[in-house]
Amino acid sequence: MSLNKANQKKIGRLGSALPARAGLVSFLIPLSLMLLLASWIPLPATPGIAALQADLDAGGERRLRAIWYVYQNKQHALLPHIACYLTPRLKKCALDPDDISIADQRAVLHTMQSYKDDLERYLPDWYNAVDQWIKVGRDEKSLLMAIELAHFFREDRMVHALLRLQTDPRSIVRLQSFAAIDAMQNDRLIPAILKLSNEDRAIYRLYAAEAMAHFPDKRLLDTIRRLIGDSSKSVRIYALLALARQQNAGSQNHQAAQQFTQENNPEVRRRVMEIIRMERWGNLIHLVHRGIGDSNASVRLAALQSAQAMNNRAAALFVSRQLEVENDPELKLTQINTLLFLQNGGRGLIRVLQGDADASLRARAAFALGVLKEHQGIGQLISSMHSDQNEAVRLEAAWALSYFQNSAVNRGLAAMLGAAEPNYNLQITAALALGQIQSRESLDLLHAAVQDNRGTHFALQLQNILNKSRK
Repeated sequence: MSLNKANQKKIGRLGSALPARAGLVSFLIPLSLMLLLASWIPLPATPGIAALQADLDAGGERRLRAIWYVYQNKQHALLPHIACYLTPRLKKCALDPDDISIADQRAVLHTMQSYKDDLERYLPDWYNAVDQWIKVGRDEKSLLMAIELAHFFREDRMVHALLRLQTDPRSIVRLQSFAAIDAMQNDRLIPAILKLSNEDRAIYRLYAAEAMAHFPDKRLLDTIRRLIGDSSKSVRIYALLALARQQNAGSQNHQAAQQFTQENNPEVRRRVMEIIRMERWGNLIHLVHRGIGDSNASVRLAALQSAQAMNNRAAALFVSRQLEVENDPELKLTQINTLLFLQNGGRGLIRVLQGDADASLRARAAFALGVLKEHQGIGQLISSMHSDQNEAVRLEAAWALSYFQNSAVNRGLAAMLGAAEPNYNLQITAALALGQIQSRESLDLLHAAVQDNRGTHFALQLQNILNKSRK
């Protein structure tokens, strides 16, 4: 009997384990089948050399893919062949140049870049192909890739190829080629720039001045001074920038001042103003003052920007004088804003408020007179509040008066509250201005206006303004 019970326990344990084992078996069988089936599915074949060679010969998209596969699939033996797309006329290449596109050459250069340091291992003479390919007029993106290769490897043997690009019409190509030579610390850079500066063609002298601005060197200083007086205004412009970029240029800026005073071309004078601003040449601030009244609008604008950038409050006097005679509406607005920025006004604002044809400028001048607390403008503000033909100007003038603690201002605002032909918006603005002043006289006048208009809705509004002003 005890034996049967023991057997029953064993059978029970065996029965409880069966479902778990059955579940494991049901999982392992499909997994093994999947692995077996996966071993039968053919994987995509990696293109071999023969297949890649066929694609390279086919041209078009197939060639472009194959060029990249040379790197991706490590088919390094094909590197010399794809390098021939840069130099198809070489005897060892013997390819048809008409069969090779810009896209092909760009793909070759991209593949070379991808190899990085390994390029010299698998294609030791890569620089020969790139050197012979480089010339003025090539596709810009491809040229920049070739220059980057020379820059990356600091390849001195490519200096002559890079120097061929010094007359390329695209600025980025020229400057990148010079930057690559500079990175090599090669002594040919400065002599090449100096030689370019002596060319008869002005465009080449401009290229030289541009390079001098990007690669400052004390050996260039005398040449820069000569180019500042060049017959071409474009060369003069770049030469001035080159002067500013030289080390200790602040001690040399007297030549920029001399050039400004004798310069007939407004573009060059404008560049002087811009350089003074960029370099913060405080000793030439007198040129900024002079530029504010220049005969050319673009020079005047550059001078205003310089005055603001240098926060020169003394410039406000010259801005105000020019505002009195300025005939450019946009410049008038800039001049008013400059006075606001410098926190210094002048009679120019009064002149604009008094008679400018543009109502928006009159309104801005009224605002400025108030914010800057120009007491000499009080009379014109009161006059404009009462008689200007534009309501926006009158409202701006009324509120501008709130910045002054002055009996004439208080009486002028109070008179508006009792005008024979009332303008509701204007009267409320005048009342708010009186409340804003918060002097005893202004509040008394506001209280008197409440009594004069007793029993009206207007009186209630005046009383509310008065109550808030007294708090």
